[in-house]
Amino acid sequence: MESQMNALAASTPGGQLAPRKQSKRPKCRYFLSPKGCRAGNDCRFVHDSSKLEGNSHSAKSGETSQPTPSNGGTAPEITEGQSSGVGANGTAQGQQTVRRYQAPPVHASRIVQKPIPRLQKEDPRDFQMRQLERRFSAQEIVGDGESTLKFQLVPSDPDFPFELTGLECVLHVPKSYPGDGRPSLAVTNSDMPRGYQINVERGFDSLVQNLPQATLLALINTLDKQLEAFLTHEKAETIKFVPNTTRGQGLQGNVAGKAREAPAESHVVEKPRKQEPQFTLEQRHAAEARRQAETLQLEARLGRLSSFFKSPGGIAFNIPISPGRPGELPVPLQAVQSIKLYVPVLYPLHPCRIEIPGVSRESAGRQTMLI
Repeated sequence: MESQMNALAASTPGGQLAPRKQSKRPKCRYFLSPKGCRAGNDCRFVHDSSKLEGNSHSAKSGETSQPTPSNGGTAPEITEGQSSGVGANGTAQGQQTVRRYQAPPVHASRIVQKPIPRLQKEDPRDFQMRQLERRFSAQEIVGDGESTLKFQLVPSDPDFPFELTGLECVLHVPKSYPGDGRPSLAVTNSDMPRGYQINVERGFDSLVQNLPQATLLALINTLDKQLEAFLTHEKAETIKFVPNTTRGQGLQGNVAGKAREAPAESHVVEKPRKQEPQFTLEQRHAAEARRQAETLQLEARLGRLSSFFKSPGGIAFNIPISPGRPGELPVPLQAVQSIKLYVPVLYPLHPCRIEIPGVSRESAGRQTMLI
């Protein structure tokens, strides 16, 4: 064996043994990562940055190429930073240059406005009504001075807090729209109290007034987003007229008979609308800051409870309760484990209200609760 090694050494220049050619090993993909390789020097993959692909070329050139825009504008800015990887033994394993692309500013002359369809320019009223027909499969009824669109608005919020499958809408569009005439909305849900229907109708009127340039489709989409807020307002007061079915003493027999045969009708008439209080901009900002602070405090206090829930719009909160002495509560309230708290957008300028699941409004109104 020794004679073979001597012969091999004699055949090499200088009389020294030639080093064994190392086998080509794959590179370690964790070596230059932000966390580094956990195996450290014991890793069976290559950790030498000079043997990694691309490093030798960039080390020789020492330059970084930057793309040149084809439109003749300024070249995009490329920022560079370094991030080092640390191995399991706590030593730095290497550095990697992080390049971030920043788009150049666009000149104002290259900004093009969205084109307006020809039909919208010629007849904006008909164009907007066709949009609603395609979006909601609306049914159009043409009258003398206006057109009526009947459709169902399904709330797009998957976590809508109310049990409402769809809002039955009747949209009245006058002939003079979008000039002097304004559209109006009527809600015809039979299972919805008239007071809440009035809240939605008034909310739509406020959208029409605050968004004069919005299209009919944009107004309905905005109504969909703010439907939860409109339904959380205090129910509008209404008056119900019930006919007097008692027989008059001074009436003739035939007139009284016709009165008995006539079906009883009841009409719900809206009370004269109360003038909404006007709040200044400072009052609105102060109310917004207080509402945000108190709702954040409520979430920090009860957010870890499993049954606590907040609607995406931040209006409704499902709050779990645990009475200390449930036996002393009225019978309808002994099994209650949670309540729904509705915080209006302009709280505390508008008051909050609560609902008790499983307890009717009449039963809850007759009980005395200290919250």
